[in-house]
Amino acid sequence: MSRLRFFFTLIFVFFGIPAAVACEAASEPNRTGQSHWYCASQASTVIVFVHGLNANSADTWRHIGDDGREVVWPDLALRDPAIAENGPPSVLLASFHTSPGSKNFSIADAQKQIFDAMFASIDGHPPAIDKSTIILVGHSLGGVLLRDLLSQYPDRFQGKRLGLLLVASPSKGSSFANLAQSAQWAVGANAQVAELEQGSTYLTQVHERFNAVIGETGPLRGLIGRELYEHLGILEASARCESNTLSIATVRCAMLQTAVSYIDQGPVVTADSAVVYWPEKRRLVPQSDHFSIAKPADTGHSTHQALRELVAATRNVKGCMPPDNFGVTFTIKQQDRKCRAPAAEALAASFELFQLSTNDGLPVRSAMTLTFDPIARAHRLRLSGGPFPCADDMFWGKLTETVTTSRRAGPDLCLTEVCFRRSVRRPTAPFALLDCIFGDTCRIPASSAGIAESCRDQDRTPIMVAVKPDGGQRTGWTAPSLQTIEDLPPQQRPGYTEFHLVSEPLQKLKGVTTFGISVSVNGNAVHFDGVPDFFYRVPVSEGERVHLTFPIENLGFRGGDNGDGYEDIEVNIRFFKHDQILATAALQRRYVAYRHAHTISETDLETGEIFSWRAIYRPAGTGHNFEVMLEHGSAPQRMKDRRQGVDALSFTYDAQPVIGVLRPGRTENRRIGMILGLVQPTGQVQSLFTRQEAEALCRWVRQQTGFDELQKDFSYIFEFPVETFDDTRDRGRSVADCSAV
Repeated sequence: MSRLRFFFTLIFVFFGIPAAVACEAASEPNRTGQSHWYCASQASTVIVFVHGLNANSADTWRHIGDDGREVVWPDLALRDPAIAENGPPSVLLASFHTSPGSKNFSIADAQKQIFDAMFASIDGHPPAIDKSTIILVGHSLGGVLLRDLLSQYPDRFQGKRLGLLLVASPSKGSSFANLAQSAQWAVGANAQVAELEQGSTYLTQVHERFNAVIGETGPLRGLIGRELYEHLGILEASARCESNTLSIATVRCAMLQTAVSYIDQGPVVTADSAVVYWPEKRRLVPQSDHFSIAKPADTGHSTHQALRELVAATRNVKGCMPPDNFGVTFTIKQQDRKCRAPAAEALAASFELFQLSTNDGLPVRSAMTLTFDPIARAHRLRLSGGPFPCADDMFWGKLTETVTTSRRAGPDLCLTEVCFRRSVRRPTAPFALLDCIFGDTCRIPASSAGIAESCRDQDRTPIMVAVKPDGGQRTGWTAPSLQTIEDLPPQQRPGYTEFHLVSEPLQKLKGVTTFGISVSVNGNAVHFDGVPDFFYRVPVSEGERVHLTFPIENLGFRGGDNGDGYEDIEVNIRFFKHDQILATAALQRRYVAYRHAHTISETDLETGEIFSWRAIYRPAGTGHNFEVMLEHGSAPQRMKDRRQGVDALSFTYDAQPVIGVLRPGRTENRRIGMILGLVQPTGQVQSLFTRQEAEALCRWVRQQTGFDELQKDFSYIFEFPVETFDDTRDRGRSVADCSAV
């Protein structure tokens, strides 16, 4: 659903798709609005894809690369061994009438068409509802229709292994629908758009019904669900300048970026509308907009990985589901050894379980935040849906303190191990009670074990003992993941840089099964959410692409040790064949704080694989857009000496050490600037301030006798008003001389 599609009909060129394998019947995606089998097979599993508003099955799921290569997501699913474990599943492309001119054709009418697609025979093949495992994938409005269908006919789905993937689906509506309704005088009334407005009666009714059927006592309480949400606005995703040369194309792109920053209103479906029912399993799809989120280019794409996980989880429903109303209660206590204890309030209310695994030692759930019960003084976690250990199988994970801002950390990461077996004698007990020592392990109270029994020594897998690979952890930073930052309220979100790294399809690594990463900034390790180097494993296969997105705050950024203004970012990607290390790709690039970084490509020497990466700076939502410029010059060594001179003064401002921070020039202005920085208690360096803070610092600089006259007389405040920083030209402006403040 997009405001662009409210006003225009987009025409796409159809190139056809590869024929799906082992299908009794198959037909290409079409734009007719008719449901059809993309692949009808004898498999017990069917995947049903439902497109969104003003869309069709031919365009919604189709990715077209820059080289013209096409990938159709349903075909990707058929050819993925992780999904087609016992042969290719059947794939149904369910469709409904929708267009800017559909007028009074309501969502209820559309839902009837999806009902017919699911429950009626198509082209002589048995209906989809006859399959024992049903995976439903709904993009945008398609997800709303599927929730409506499930909530109105739950009895028809009982007894099935049932999975639902909501892809940027506006469960709480979209402001773009409100915008379209306000413009109906120009485009005509549209019942489907009206019912997608925020607060619509229709959406409220569907939400209440659906909540009831998947609730703890509902008829579809065993349904496995996942919710994906988009990252960018449609215009923001397309208006990215990657060149670092001054050219007509660069200037044109820069002008477009500036316009987009004022026009684009962000994601079509926001996270709070797309993630409603399974928040602990939410997934941000990096660099996606409302269209591209449903068009994975390969099996390594985050959207397709979510489908993989959903299929795997749904397979485990029978016999391995958690008991009804199951929950784990953690009593977490401090200790005086091994690692720093968190503050009292952090110990009370901010822990998360970042990895859960069953017997193979690989992650099967995303990070989940524990809820603190102030009366019981304990943390609680509710678990529903699979995968979950069967009787006598192992359940394993790690607790870590929630990290919402980066901070300096020592070599000991404070991870708390959770391990228990599902009791053979008490497999349906609705609880597990665990006594945990922060930074150590969790133990099971003998008097009230519930479902849990102690793990055995022989249970330990290689990944469980790899908390400190290579003989020990590197010192550096503990930092929040992109998911953690995105979950913060906008007014609390820090400024950060998103790094996006993607490989070409892996060709040299034979038999690869997973990969893990380590990230360094200026030689210091960065542990996201407290996870050790290479610890978290991501599934990948030969011929797939590696996709990485990670955020970096200003981790002591001050212009590099050599004085050129650049920070050194290093990413190591270690590839595994099960527990065997195949190779490690080492990638490096230089980066300037507070700026976008253009795309670079490199061939890794050890693996022979090709990688490309870029960076996008995301300003803080707190108005910290002002620098205090002390001076600038063209000689790198002189500016390095000047910075050392400022450091040698050992000034403090509001109990924070004052240092010089170097900022390199751009193509149009090669001069190196030195701005004022404050070393934070976390170890980060703050060099962007609010206007009020910058003016106070200006006055302070003027009052110091240690600064020479050049720094006093020529210091000024510089503003970055919008997110359009690059290496080509300045987008900011000087707003005041310090002498005039």
